[in-house]
Amino acid sequence: MIDEKKLLAKLEHMVKESKEESGLKEPALLKKIIEEVKSMAVNEEIRQRIEREDASSAWIPVSERLPKNDRFVLVTVRGVSRPHTDVDNYEPNYETWNTYDADGEVIAWMPLPEPYKGGSEAK
Repeated sequence: MIDEKKLLAKLEHMVKESKEESGLKEPALLKKIIEEVKSMAVNEEIRQRIEREDASSAWIPVSERLPKNDRFVLVTVRGVSRPHTDVDNYEPNYETWNTYDADGEVIAWMPLPEPYKGGSEAK
C-alpha cells in the first residue's frame, strides 16, 4: 500500500517548488505530479511482489508444519556434519522422511520452485 503521508508531503513539496520556479506552468506541474504518483505506484507494486516472493520461498520449520501428500520438497538436514539441503518427501502414513530419518534430521522444508518453462532450449 502506498504511504499516503509520504505522497502528500511529496506533492506539497512539488507544489511549493513549482511556485518558486518562474517558468513552470500549471499543466507542467500536473504532469510532473502524475508521473511521480505513477512512479510511486510502480515501486509499491514491485515491493509487494518481492514480499510475496519472499513469503513463498521461506523455509518452514518441521515443528510448525509438514508437507502434504507425500510431495517432494527442498529440505534442510542436520546430520553428522554440517547442515545441508537436499530433496526429500515426507511419508505422512509412516510419519517419517523417506531418506533422512536414518541419516540425519530434517529441520525445515520449502516447496520446490516451478520447473523451467521458457527459452529456446526448452522442449
